[in-house]
Amino acid sequence: MKLFAIRVENGETVLIAGKDQQEALKSSGLTVDALEELKEKGCPYDHAALVDSGVGPQRYEVIELNHLQIRLILNEQGSLELSEFDLQTTDDLCRLYPILDEEEERWTLESIMEHRAQYERSIQRAVSLERTRLAIPADPLDSALLGPVEHKRGFA
Repeated sequence: MKLFAIRVENGETVLIAGKDQQEALKSSGLTVDALEELKEKGCPYDHAALVDSGVGPQRYEVIELNHLQIRLILNEQGSLELSEFDLQTTDDLCRLYPILDEEEERWTLESIMEHRAQYERSIQRAVSLERTRLAIPADPLDSALLGPVEHKRGFA
């Protein structure tokens, strides 16, 4: 089994194991099969709803992870909460968010402390750009646009 990180159009990332990339995509619900299941069940759908839910065919980026370390904390309600990723895992996952990663690299700890409000605005802008970076044009029926996209660095 291999481990994959799949960044989907709505900005979320799915961590999933599979024998190969295609199995990981199918297991994560990003193939046409998921859309066909919705149709069979009579569920209404449109591209915006698919993107919002993170299910069905949409644009994505996928990387194979050779390392994963996550710390979970048991909370008082008996649920596990994500505490942190180790540095290597964080660096690997940041590859799926190049605009945000580039913006964070521009700031030193000293400059963040001196210009906190400006830093927060720049990060919010980068997050907003990341959430729409993989968005497709208005015509969601153009199947040539669905699926993987090339990694791009910088602001769109």
